[in-house]
Amino acid sequence: MTACNNSVPTNDLDDLISKSFDSNCILSIEGMSCQKGCASSIERELNKIEGIALAKVDFANKSAAISFESNKIGVEQIILAIEEIDGGKFDVLETNDNVPGN
Repeated sequence: MTACNNSVPTNDLDDLISKSFDSNCILSIEGMSCQKGCASSIERELNKIEGIALAKVDFANKSAAISFESNKIGVEQIILAIEEIDGGKFDVLETNDNVPGN
């Protein structure tokens, strides 16, 4: 397993969740081996998806904080999108930290 020291600071994830988007969620992501490859790839792909306002992946905490428009995409669709990245090497779970829409 390769390790990287680069990670998104936790306060960036807190800032993301505190913004007023329709819906927010935090997902646990297993299978990432480094920030520059896996985490950056997941973040880049999520931010391309219609309905996702902003996604930040934190390699150190193995998580993603995502703000999205619930009338365009749901948590289940986001999880499936992550699990399809890079040949299906990531396992994603919804956490209990999810924030209801504002």
